[in-house]
Amino acid sequence: MSLRGIRSSGSLPRSPSSAHRPAVDLSLEPIERGEDLSPYVPDLVRRVRRLAPRCVILVKVTVYDAAFEALLSAGLPVVNERIPFPGTGQQVNFRSAFARALRKGQRFARGQAKTNADG
Repeated sequence: MSLRGIRSSGSLPRSPSSAHRPAVDLSLEPIERGEDLSPYVPDLVRRVRRLAPRCVILVKVTVYDAAFEALLSAGLPVVNERIPFPGTGQQVNFRSAFARALRKGQRFARGQAKTNADG
């Protein structure tokens, strides 16, 4: 399931400004389970950089592990929170981790956090 699928499934918390939070998938093409994600990271960094986000929240632990350092090194305001994919019984963990990430991201957006470690 893509991030757009997660949003339409109702797993993401509802917010009046959620329309202003674009979901960006790691790859524009489907990725096979267990596939090395690192080749997709440079394009993700380019696409995210073009959006000039106030904060970046990575969903799925394997995506976080593959992309966090690259986004951080690119100077993007990436939130330091490993969020599990909301499937196979992880919905409760997803919701709590995503809520923490949103709080951290709000501090980025308001300029209250200087680095991702401040969240």
